[in-house]
Amino acid sequence: ALARIPAARFDLPPGQDMRTVFAAVPQLEIGALWGTELLLRFIPPVQWDRNVGHFAFWGLGLTHSIAQYWDRKLPLEGALQVVYQGTALRNTVGETGARLRAWAMIWSVNVHLAYTILPWRTLLYCGGAWERLRIESEYTFVLPVQVQVQLGLLPEDKQPTPEQPGDTKPQVVRPVFTDTNWKLALGVAQPVGPFTVVLDGSVSRFPLLSLGLLYQW
Repeated sequence: ALARIPAARFDLPPGQDMRTVFAAVPQLEIGALWGTELLLRFIPPVQWDRNVGHFAFWGLGLTHSIAQYWDRKLPLEGALQVVYQGTALRNTVGETGARLRAWAMIWSVNVHLAYTILPWRTLLYCGGAWERLRIESEYTFVLPVQVQVQLGLLPEDKQPTPEQPGDTKPQVVRPVFTDTNWKLALGVAQPVGPFTVVLDGSVSRFPLLSLGLLYQW
């Protein structure tokens, strides 16, 4: 006969409930050679804050002009872009000093078209993108003392004994998350002297709205 054993329930401590992290990412564009530009983005590993921990970001992309293959008299520009971006996160969380390490890898392939309205030099653009996300994490932790007592790893007085030494081997969990996303972007860019004001938004499962200011010399 099989005995029905009720499953034990252990509540994990609450998280930080952080939905948004703001970051200024330095970006460098080099080109163009044969209508191709190199894009570089990088944030060195820095201690963000107590909740986020050590954070790093990098990106590498290539943008190729497809407008060079049609009549240059048209005020229409087009480009194909492939970008690889990654992040790394390392932090110590919880009362037990659990160690969290996570890596994210993002691939993006997109096509953009832009039309210039003269004489205001207003740039209207749109684009479609395919994105691939992969997140790998490693969570290393020791069971809280109360949980060890409930599991019989420690005696009631919570003092380790040769028979009940406690949780001597840290637990390691390695979850992996992958996802694919399609995105449609619409935007406008207006030059004002040496500056360009950019406003755009994207329609996808993760809608985004961004406002930017570019300086060219």
